[in-house]
Amino acid sequence: MYSLKKLLPLILVLVLIVLLTGALVFFMGPKVGINDQRIDVAVSVLPQAQVVERVGGERVRVTVMIPPGKSPQTYSPSPEQLRRFAAARLYFKVGHPLFPFENAHFDRLIKVNKNILVVDGGECGKLLPHDAHLWLSPGFVAGHVRLIRDALIKIDPEGKGFYKENARAFLDEIEALGSELKRRLGPYRGRKFFVYHPAWGYFAREFGLVQRALQKHNKAPGPKDMERFIQELKEENAKIIFVQEQFDQRHADIVARAIGGEVKALDPLARDWLNNMREVGRELEKALK
Repeated sequence: MYSLKKLLPLILVLVLIVLLTGALVFFMGPKVGINDQRIDVAVSVLPQAQVVERVGGERVRVTVMIPPGKSPQTYSPSPEQLRRFAAARLYFKVGHPLFPFENAHFDRLIKVNKNILVVDGGECGKLLPHDAHLWLSPGFVAGHVRLIRDALIKIDPEGKGFYKENARAFLDEIEALGSELKRRLGPYRGRKFFVYHPAWGYFAREFGLVQRALQKHNKAPGPKDMERFIQELKEENAKIIFVQEQFDQRHADIVARAIGGEVKALDPLARDWLNNMREVGRELEKALK
């Protein structure tokens, strides 16, 4: 048998190995602390992420169910997204009865996480019957900020003051945005702007414009549709057709050539919602001059 004196160096080496291993896990492995205490929130589209992040700050972590460049008409959540959804405590849904992603996947998502708190973005105003792009209205988004604020307070009462202050600051920025857009677009009230996909109905309604779209009910236009659209553009002396990257723009290119105009991109799904709305205002002002 070994004496304790002979075993002592071996014991000290083993203790040192255990301490070093623990240190490596602490410094190099996943951190335990505030990051693990964040509230996991799932949203349907990228612009909703900014609302949650501006209200929730470092107390939230957001999963976007429809990634950049993907279409709400066709996208299905990945296994990794379903795993994250299962861990979420809050789901911020668009909330329009015709929003295709939620129509196709909402029931499946709720089965994955039956205890999730659902915030319905459609509760913040009057819905347009054939347009699900609620987040393109600053008025709607102001309502969304209040809904998210209240939901986060319900989940995390200790953060009440933090959420209220963040929401107040973001609402001030949205109000300033609305004033800027009214100043830019007010002189053109009643004027038409032309798009391929009809994503901008809420924006048009809020700022007194008329959206005219080549695509109807998510179907590609036929020859007669193209002919009528070209004629209307000529009557309005319009030279710009707005498109978005999630859709094929070949038909818009044909129309642009027919009127001697151009195709420009507007992104209704940009994550930086606030700055994107400013850019949309600038582009529409140029198109309407």
